[in-house]
Amino acid sequence: MSPRTVAAESTAFVGICDRLRAERLAWAAPVAVVGVLLGVGGAVVRRRSSA
Repeated sequence: MSPRTVAAESTAFVGICDRLRAERLAWAAPVAVVGVLLGVGGAVVRRRSSA
């Protein structure tokens, strides 16, 4: 894209990037939390069954 186009639409790009970042965070954070919980749960179950 040309610098003129970017300058003309820079506020739109910022808005789009902010919205996309929020959308990614909206699904990525819960997925990460579930992954951590599964990992901790798997470690606890493994530790109990090994003893």
